[in-house]
Amino acid sequence: PPSPTPPPRRGPKPPASVRALTEASASGADLADVVLPLPGSAVLYPEGLLEVYQEASLRLLGLPLSVFQEPPPLGMPLVGDYRRMVVRPTNLQWRAIAPADAYSLACAQQGRLLPTDVDRLGAVAAADGEDGGGSSTSRRAEPLQAAAAAAAPILPRTTRRLPAQATGSIVLTCELPPSAYLTVAMREVTRRDGGWSGFGKS
Repeated sequence: PPSPTPPPRRGPKPPASVRALTEASASGADLADVVLPLPGSAVLYPEGLLEVYQEASLRLLGLPLSVFQEPPPLGMPLVGDYRRMVVRPTNLQWRAIAPADAYSLACAQQGRLLPTDVDRLGAVAAADGEDGGGSSTSRRAEPLQAAAAAAAPILPRTTRRLPAQATGSIVLTCELPPSAYLTVAMREVTRRDGGWSGFGKS
């Protein structure tokens, strides 16, 4: 008889296998493939950064780094993981918006030039309420398309006075993996917060 199928593995997924980057191999490595560990019992720490991790664990968590190697509380292992140093965005697009149009759009969308995921989910919930809670895939996709269309250059007008310091805006869209944010990159490049500050003022 065929061997029984083993039961599915329970518990956290172990981190991916990695290899240490040496001075000799660094020149041929792609920066987008370089990762740093998030503390845990199953990760490898770079030799040159081990003291930095130990100091950061004491300073930020008040715990020694070795605590991740001890028996876990409540039987929940903290295996850790790896995070890429650099993430390349895909499908990157941009467009410029004139000052008056940017100000009008931000006033109409609570300071946002693009709808957020919360806006899209709210549109889906509102549509479900209007159609009696239907769950058709096509009906649920329509509010998402409508929310995305809000980013197109069909801009509402406002009667509010355009601030003298108002400037145009650049809207960037791209695709990123989970826990990666284009706003963080823009803040690093521009050295300033990218938020809108004047939409609520007359």
